Amino acid sequence: MSHAQRIALAAITACLAAAALVGQSGRADAARRRQSSSVALHQAWLREHLDLDPQAAIRGYEQLRRSAPESRPERWIAIARLAELGRLGATYPEPGTRPMQPPLEVQEALELLGQPVPWRRVIAEPSAEIELPRLRPATERVMTWGRDQVGPTVDQRWIMQMRDRDRSARGDTRWRNRNAAFTLLDVELEGKTARAESLRRLMFVGWKAPALDVGVEEALARARERLRAMIESERSSRYRVRLQALERRVADLAKRSDRVALSLLMRLPFLAEELLLPAAPDGDAPAGRGR
Repeated sequence: MSHAQRIALAAITACLAAAALVGQSGRADAARRRQSSSVALHQAWLREHLDLDPQAAIRGYEQLRRSAPESRPERWIAIARLAELGRLGATYPEPGTRPMQPPLEVQEALELLGQPVPWRRVIAEPSAEIELPRLRPATERVMTWGRDQVGPTVDQRWIMQMRDRDRSARGDTRWRNRNAAFTLLDVELEGKTARAESLRRLMFVGWKAPALDVGVEEALARARERLRAMIESERSSRYRVRLQALERRVADLAKRSDRVALSLLMRLPFLAEELLLPAAPDGDAPAGRGR
């Protein structure tokens, strides 16, 4: 090897090493940001429950709400706790506790706070028998959702890996498709159309909406009937919540146009087949289910 070749090889090696260090640095920075959000939430929680200093806790929750990205569950836990504290009269006005497009579970959790807490009466009549609603229903639910957030990411990587394997080894394809379909449903219900399209191309390569064998009105009526049946038979509370949200969204869209409501269902792999395909000859399941 000539001297010039050795110099060139050394330069290439140095560039590769630098790129590797940059990649490691980026991952380390992301990990530090995740840890920072977790630490900030924990500190605010301790100020509220250990130090009994709700105002210091509120400042911590509010800082986390402003600074943490939407992808961090800690931000949504802080938002839920701020909403609960606002319902108790500890914050006024409630600072940003009704975001425009929260994740579906966060939206459902915040809706649990619709029943007001008569805290003024509790203070005025501390010995009176007053029935109170649950004081922390939203935070508990958002925390449970937050623990589940690692799931979809792992599932997406799993789907990408399994997609390249021999079809004969895919005995559990239906389960993975269903899990991925509900991940995509979340994004559609949040109104993030561009992201939903990206996930659809990633997780359901080459998928096409099923062809309708009836008109729009009849197809939508069939889908809504099957959706109600799916909700009643769904054993997973996590999936049942999503199906109920889909049912409400379809009902709202149908008020505008049957075609608009049907178009949402036609964008949902796996669920579209479940809801729209004609019944199989034996009448037990839609034709094509499980493919």
